[in-house]
Amino acid sequence: MEKKGLSYQVKDLDVKKETVVAYASIYNNEDADVEIIEPGDYVKTVSERFKKLRVLYNHDSKLKIGIPLEVDPHDTTGLLTKTKFNLEKQLAHDAFTDIQLEKENGQDSDLSVGMLTVRRNVANRKRITEVKLFEYSFLSFLGANALATVLDVKSLAALTEKQIVEHIAQLTKMYN
Repeated sequence: MEKKGLSYQVKDLDVKKETVVAYASIYNNEDADVEIIEPGDYVKTVSERFKKLRVLYNHDSKLKIGIPLEVDPHDTTGLLTKTKFNLEKQLAHDAFTDIQLEKENGQDSDLSVGMLTVRRNVANRKRITEVKLFEYSFLSFLGANALATVLDVKSLAALTEKQIVEHIAQLTKMYN
């Protein structure tokens, strides 16, 4: 499975709904692997596999951090995603708050897709014309495509008392 990462802007983040809107892939942009995803590459795979798509952290299948609520392969910029984070998981909570912090301070949050190349342009082999998508990941570091990033984040106001107590305990442990 290939991994195609990119860095772009978070389009939307809703703290109350625990959702992030982001481009997992950008069209017509040569990535670090010297490959270009074309518009339409994801249409078939999203329509056939939406319920099988996973949201991971750093492409690790053991680290599921949320679910895709929407995946739009028809967006003219790239593969536009809306993700609901599972804030009951510490890793998802940490990833969400990192994305929120980065967005609030003007930094990019990187994403990447885990996919297989199904078809390439015969005349220009670096242009991919169809893929099979398995997952997209929020990354702790840089992705292959510098333009794939989070666009917006929605609030964390829904923290439970237990999560707040656990978070304070972790911070106390770190600073003692």
